Amino acid sequence: MLGDWGITDTGLVSSMAGDLVKTYCMTCKFDKYDPKSTGSALVAFRGNAVDLLDVFSPYYANSGIAGRGVMDQGSADDTVGEKTWAVYGQMNWSGEIGGRRANALIGVRYEQTRVNSLSLQSVPAAMRWTQDNDFNVDGGPAGGAVVVKAKYDNLLPSLDFDIEVLDNVKARASFSQTLARADYGSLFASVTANAPNRPTALGAAPAGATRQDPALLPLESDNFDVSLEWYYKPSSFVSIGFFNKNVRNFIGNQVTNGNLFGLRDPGSGAAGSRSGVALNYLRANGIALSDINMFAYTALLVQNNGNAAAATTAFQANYNPVTGNLDRISGSFYNNLAAAVDIVGDANDPLVNFAISGPVNNREGNIHGFEVAWTHFFGQTGFGFSASYTKVDGDVNVDPYADPNVNIFALTGLGDSANFTAIYDKGGLSARVAYNWRDKYLSGTNQGGNRNPLFTDTFGTLDANISYDITQNFSVSLEAVNLTSEPFRQYARTETNLVYVQELKPRFYLGGRFRF
Repeated sequence: MLGDWGITDTGLVSSMAGDLVKTYCMTCKFDKYDPKSTGSALVAFRGNAVDLLDVFSPYYANSGIAGRGVMDQGSADDTVGEKTWAVYGQMNWSGEIGGRRANALIGVRYEQTRVNSLSLQSVPAAMRWTQDNDFNVDGGPAGGAVVVKAKYDNLLPSLDFDIEVLDNVKARASFSQTLARADYGSLFASVTANAPNRPTALGAAPAGATRQDPALLPLESDNFDVSLEWYYKPSSFVSIGFFNKNVRNFIGNQVTNGNLFGLRDPGSGAAGSRSGVALNYLRANGIALSDINMFAYTALLVQNNGNAAAATTAFQANYNPVTGNLDRISGSFYNNLAAAVDIVGDANDPLVNFAISGPVNNREGNIHGFEVAWTHFFGQTGFGFSASYTKVDGDVNVDPYADPNVNIFALTGLGDSANFTAIYDKGGLSARVAYNWRDKYLSGTNQGGNRNPLFTDTFGTLDANISYDITQNFSVSLEAVNLTSEPFRQYARTETNLVYVQELKPRFYLGGRFRF
C-alpha cells in the first residue's frame, strides 16, 4: 500500500505512516531538489496528477469484489455564514511636548460577530478491510442537516504616538488590541473519519479523523511596539524596533481519542472477533504475525461463515513454512482470496478508537522580539539598498522528542526573517533585486495520532522586478519570483521525517498600471 500522497504538477511528495515516513520511487527525478539530501527519502517522484490517475484508475476500477470499484468514502457539503457588525471612531492630535513636535492617534472599534455553520454529510456506514494493510471507510446515506450557531463580540482600542526626540530622530510607541478570525475551513460542522494504515492488532497507529469547531473564538492579541528612527539624509534612514504580543485564544490543533459514527474495527484482534480468532491461531502455531497472514485467516473465517476448522484447513493447504518468506502463504491463493472477500466490521468487533484531530482555542501565549532596518540611497544616482532583520522569540518552539501521547502547545507560523534589496529608482525607471530569507518555523502541531509537529524548512528566494512609467498615468512592469528554483520542504519531528517537498520553478508576471 502506497499510503496517501501529496502530488503537485511541479513536484511531489511523501506519505506519513504514524511516525514513519514512507516514500516510494517511480521516476526518482527532480530537476533541482535531491530528495536524498537529508538521508531521509527512499522515495520521491514527480508526475502530472492527471497522468497518474490515468495509470492507476483502471487497476482500482477492477480491484476487489466484482463491480465494486473504488469505495465511496462519503462526502459533505459545508456552508459557513459569518456576519459582523462594527462601530468605530478615532481622534487625531498634533502638537508639541517640550518644544518637540508630537502626534497621537487614538481609536476604538466595537465588533459583534455571528457564525452559522451548516453541514449536509453522508454518514459513514462501516469500516472495510480489503486486503493485508488496506482499509476503507464506506460512505453511507445522507444524514440530517447539522447546524451550529455561535457569536462573540470584541472591543478593540488602539493608540499610536510619535515624537521627534532629536533633529531627524523620531521615536514611536503604540498599543493596540487586534483579532484574527479562524479560517472558514476550521468552522465546518462536518466530521471526517479515515481508515488505519494496517491492522490495529499488529501495531497500527489510531485511525485518523478530523472534526472542526464552528464555535472557535478569534485570536486576540495585546500588542505593544516601540521604535527609534534616524533619518540621516533624504530617503535614507536606520531604525530599530522592539515588539511584545500577548496572544489569547490562539487557534492551534489538538488530538483526542474516541469513536465516530459507531464504526467498528475489523482488524483489532480483540477476543471474540474474527480477527481475534486469527491472531490466536497465528500465535499458537508460531506463524509470522504479518498483515497478509492476519488478513488471510480472517478472510477465510468470513468465507466459511465462521467455521474455524474449515478456515484452518484452507490456510494450511496454502501455507509453506520453508519458503523463507515471512508471509509464507501462496501468492496466487492470497490474491484470489483478497479479490473475493472483504471484511466489514460487525457487532463482535470493538468500536474504532479514532485519533480525532481538530482546531482548539489554546491557552495564552507570548511573542516578543526586535527588528532592525536600514535604507540608503547614494546621492542623486538613483541607486540604493534596503536591508532588514527580524528576530522572533516566545512560545514558538516545541520539543521534537515530546511524548506523542500529549498534545503540544506552541504558536505557529512565526520565525526569524531577513531581506536585502538592491534598488534603482530614477527618471521613471524603477528596478529591484531582492533576496528574502525565512528561517525554519513551526507550521502545525498535533498532526495525526502521534501528535507530530510540522516544521517548514528554511526558505530563501531571489526575486526581481522592473517597472517603467511610459506616461504620468501609465506604467508597465515585469516581475520574477524565485529565480533560483528554491524548493519548499516540510518535515515532522526531525529533518529526516520528510512530510512534503515541492520543487518550485521561477514565476514571471507581466503587468500594466493605469492611474486615473
